[in-house]
Amino acid sequence: MENLVKRLNVLQNSLIQADITKLIQLPEIIVVGEQSSGKSSVLQSIIEREILPKGQGIVTRCPIRIRMQKSKEDREYAYFEHLGKKEFTLDEVSEIIKKRTEELTEIDYVTDTEITIDLFGPNMTNLTLVDLPGIVSIASEGQPEDIVQKIEKIVSQRIKSNHVLILAITPASNDSSNSKSVPMAKQADPEGLRTLGVFTKLDRIEKGCNPLEMMEKISTYFKLGYVGVVCRDQSDIISGKTFEDQFKKEAKFFSDNDEFKQNFEIFGIPALRNNLENEFRKQLEKTLPIISKEVDDQIKEVDDELVVIGNGIPQGYYLHAYSYTAFNDIFLQIETLMDGSGVTLLSDELVGGSLFRQLIIDFHRAIKLVKASLDIQEEKFLLYILNSGGIEGSCKIPNGLIKQLVSKNLEHLKKPIFEFLNKCVENIVKFIRGLKCGLFNQYKKINTLFIMKFEDILEKAKEKIEKKIRFLIELEGRYIDPDMNFSDFKLVSYIEEKDNKKKVLIDDDASKGYDDLTTQVIKYYSKARESLDENVPK
Repeated sequence: MENLVKRLNVLQNSLIQADITKLIQLPEIIVVGEQSSGKSSVLQSIIEREILPKGQGIVTRCPIRIRMQKSKEDREYAYFEHLGKKEFTLDEVSEIIKKRTEELTEIDYVTDTEITIDLFGPNMTNLTLVDLPGIVSIASEGQPEDIVQKIEKIVSQRIKSNHVLILAITPASNDSSNSKSVPMAKQADPEGLRTLGVFTKLDRIEKGCNPLEMMEKISTYFKLGYVGVVCRDQSDIISGKTFEDQFKKEAKFFSDNDEFKQNFEIFGIPALRNNLENEFRKQLEKTLPIISKEVDDQIKEVDDELVVIGNGIPQGYYLHAYSYTAFNDIFLQIETLMDGSGVTLLSDELVGGSLFRQLIIDFHRAIKLVKASLDIQEEKFLLYILNSGGIEGSCKIPNGLIKQLVSKNLEHLKKPIFEFLNKCVENIVKFIRGLKCGLFNQYKKINTLFIMKFEDILEKAKEKIEKKIRFLIELEGRYIDPDMNFSDFKLVSYIEEKDNKKKVLIDDDASKGYDDLTTQVIKYYSKARESLDENVPK
């Protein structure tokens, strides 16, 4: 068992260093329990050392993997995975855990990032225990609103593997049927084949309650059995009672109690420790061959991928030639798809150049559907003519008015133009993402990086094109050819005041000016639209 645990710890270290712990789950015992269920007290009683921080609320805010190993040396010491091979006394462990927890939870209140501790000593039990944050029902003051869901997610993720054992802590002093640790264990282990139950606080059961009946209500689920324990309370710790003192007190409690002494072998921390050692050994013997096969299968998958990848990218001088050839192949594929020479009979939709040609055709149709409208009342038109003519009057439509009306109509063209631009960009991205070439098939990260860089460049190009389009639209509305202003009419108008209201009276010749304005606006607009229709796709 000792040698087996040593090999397991070496393998665990290798997985941590390679950052693949989530790919291969090794056997371990996951400790699950509600906040204040006595979970930490049980752990420390198994270890027989006070190594866990104390405090109010949720103290354990990240998984703590405790790897215990019996050593031949007549001393106790600890290593922390994040601190390398630096040796610590067991008295220092609690403070280091507290400090590391604060570092890991600086952003999130709880985290799945774990702390790994190796404990060595002549009296250590060869076990690997993982302490998880205590399950809570509601968020307390100062805790995030989603704390319940976050902790349950951490617990469910940790206990779902068939390779791990679940140590479900339930306080017997409460109604055990309301325990949250057992339902969570059932979700991951419906038949209870890898779950061991622990009932705590048996010395606090109310008088008149039968503790055995209470435990047996749910103990049928625990196929690995259950153990009842009595751990040190705060008064014991303050009075200086050692773990050895507590074990004696615990043994006396069970032997003096008629309800417990008939089943003495399933009560007490020593019984729990023995059960854990036996079940952990069985789990190692059962799962290590399975894990070995899983590793072999994953190695084969990687080997197959390496065959596909090939010999890798050359270095030095040859890298430039290789890069040039690879990207030349990409742009050659783009060129052949755009000119149609790379299309095959397998295509079941428009691709490459034909797709963009269809987008241009659709744009021509869309922009021609946007007609000009004068959007000015005849009376206001005539007032504008009168006011702009001043004392000398005017017989022509002012260019400024034509500019305003043409520019206003050109604004309506922005919608089909920018829709066309967006469709072009979307299809270019789709086009690039669909490229099939040796380099991209061989190196997925290069493919992803190429697409990211291309989309970044495309987005910047799109912004420049949008500015150019706005400039073109503005330009078309700025200049009015004076030779096209053919309107020449005599404006005869009178201002009649009646009932304190002024009204412009116009003759037939003045009405002709309004019709001329409509004609000129439509002509200027049509010419500008034709220019945009031709130049925007370019």
